[in-house]
Amino acid sequence: MLLLGAKWYDSLSRFYFLKRVDRNDPDAACIDVIEEEREPAPTERERTWVSVAWPSIGGGMVVAEWNIVMWGYGKDDDRFLPYEELGRLNLCKDMDEKAVILKEWFEGKEFQNVGEYIGNGWIRSWDSKESGEHGDMQNTWRTKNRNR
Repeated sequence: MLLLGAKWYDSLSRFYFLKRVDRNDPDAACIDVIEEEREPAPTERERTWVSVAWPSIGGGMVVAEWNIVMWGYGKDDDRFLPYEELGRLNLCKDMDEKAVILKEWFEGKEFQNVGEYIGNGWIRSWDSKESGEHGDMQNTWRTKNRNR
């Protein structure tokens, strides 16, 4: 999933918290929690939309990254995601079409391989991610019980 642009959250609770912050009219309680520094503000990675295509023609990958509406960041910020264009991605029939749409409508960049990519996506995180952005990552039930 990371190779398609999925995010890697530190914990399930962080995921739910960010979903409450990730909108035009965020939950007021979330804003209080951030402003009172009881919860860290969204990081650059957490507030970046990433989409990846793996075209069959020419190989490599195409990656597009944009800022999303989230607490403290909005339409006035630089490189705000054009939400009205997202429907174009849903109409793609394959990765080749998705690569074209990402390049033409979302300023996607081409890379010959995963190793060339440096950005806000979690695309290469399995190489180095040992802790979360806000401390230790939460162990899930599956991780804790893997050896049982």
